Amino acid sequence: GVQTCALPICTLMPARMTLKATLKPIGANDGWLCFWEVVETSPTHRLRHAAVYDASNSRVVVIGGMSAQGGPIPFVELMPLDGGMSTPIDNFDLTPLHRVYPAVLAQGAVVVVHGGDSLPPEGPGLSEPHNDTFLLDLANESFVKIASKTPPVPMRGVSLLHDWVGSIHLVGGVGLDGFSSRRSWNLSLSDLAWSASL
Repeated sequence: GVQTCALPICTLMPARMTLKATLKPIGANDGWLCFWEVVETSPTHRLRHAAVYDASNSRVVVIGGMSAQGGPIPFVELMPLDGGMSTPIDNFDLTPLHRVYPAVLAQGAVVVVHGGDSLPPEGPGLSEPHNDTFLLDLANESFVKIASKTPPVPMRGVSLLHDWVGSIHLVGGVGLDGFSSRRSWNLSLSDLAWSASL
């Protein structure tokens, strides 16, 4: 059967939202899938962001997005799961300063952050996709920008993933011409460089 419950996320994001979790079984004895739905929000919540879990420090790393009123907010926010205060990180070179829909991936103590769209009116039209890449070191909470000679072309809606050997790939997305991309890019953390897949 399906189990549903309403969970106030008071320790993670105080007074921001209430989520409903729906659990659906996978096969006879294979576990459960969990689907989340926003039931209630407050004016201080964040939209169009990405997030990863920092297991070593028991916190959620929230990246990018915009306020409910459409304005910019700190690009990175560290939210402890023990109910403590969240900590913004904004002391790094990000131009333009605020992004929505960035692609993120946690790889050990490092979070890879790629692209995202400019908030209006920083980009032409509704938004402008970017192709810069940053590494967030979770140990000392610092950012490093990757200066790759061959960065991926700017695309909206890209995803980062890693394979079973730990390689990082950038896939999907829609180009400035409106067509979906079938190319993928590989990121080497050893030499901090992107390369196009053949």
